[in-house]
Amino acid sequence: MLISTSLVSISCAYHGFGRAPSAAERRQPRVVLIGAADENARGVDGPVIVDVGGLIYGQLYEQEVPVERHGYMTNLLGDRAVQTIEGYAKSREPFLLSLHFTAPHWPWEGPDDAAESQRIKDVFHWGGGSLRTYAARVQSLDANIGRVVQALDASGLAGNTIVVFTSDNGGERFSDTWPFSGMKEELLEGGLRIPSIVRWPGRIAAGSTSEQVMATMDWMPTLLAAAGTSPDAAYPSDGEDLGPILNGRAAPHPRKLYWRHYAGSQRAIRDGNWKYLRIAGNEFLFDVVADPRERANLKNREKDVFGRLRGDWEAWNEPCCPSGSDRCSSAILAAASPIAMASPTQRLQIRRSACPRTDDE
Repeated sequence: MLISTSLVSISCAYHGFGRAPSAAERRQPRVVLIGAADENARGVDGPVIVDVGGLIYGQLYEQEVPVERHGYMTNLLGDRAVQTIEGYAKSREPFLLSLHFTAPHWPWEGPDDAAESQRIKDVFHWGGGSLRTYAARVQSLDANIGRVVQALDASGLAGNTIVVFTSDNGGERFSDTWPFSGMKEELLEGGLRIPSIVRWPGRIAAGSTSEQVMATMDWMPTLLAAAGTSPDAAYPSDGEDLGPILNGRAAPHPRKLYWRHYAGSQRAIRDGNWKYLRIAGNEFLFDVVADPRERANLKNREKDVFGRLRGDWEAWNEPCCPSGSDRCSSAILAAASPIAMASPTQRLQIRRSACPRTDDE
């Protein structure tokens, strides 16, 4: 199976092989990735353009070319995604569409909040937003995801297209992370748990669920495997192929996952049902299956498990780029705003200048 090597983002002009696809290629699965990511842009009446150190923050790009678009950002992204799907429906080429909606993210504007958009001078407007606004944004997000799925159905591509809906971190501010505690910027389960919804007709049973522990890094090897290939041996993935789990051929198995976050010098490791967490200098051991709200600290009752997981995290972290208050992480944090809406090349340049040890994206 083959998926086009062209990464198609709705903020980039789509392109194909430059040749007619073979009959075998036309039968291969397409992939649509849908996510809510940290791509801050103005929601109404186009982006706010601010020059930050020679970079344009709030600028939209098609490939490396700055463009200007007017409208509600969620709708603009939905429009471009539908156009991309319709283009590939005509060419019958395999494709990868990576669609990252900004909603429900800062700034807090609904589809009808044009006046609010003009009032806001800073993306991080702490005096704005409400549950009503948040609901309107989620409804708009949902409607545009529906437009993408309907475009696949109408074009006859749905039966051979993998659709993945997911996010990058737990909710914040107006979101409800029940039954978990914590939120974005925290390594509590409320900051780590995200939705993962997959549609692949004929391969993944509709309405099925999985108890498998998964991480976003698993999607790359999973989709490559679906295309009949694998990561370059020189650049192995940290994730694993979820295909056998998703299609019911394999049972769930234990995973060991690691996290660290500069805020509060947080660190966490999940090994099976156990989770070690350190946040603001306080250490915890939780059974996150029996206690998903992370209320019962078992570090004194399960000292051996606590010590083993803490040691495993230290060993994993040893070769990593410094975090917390160290130069590397602090420099990247300082560059976070211009990274948000820089072009792909500019993003990489910012990361390299902030931390020479940061790997290429």
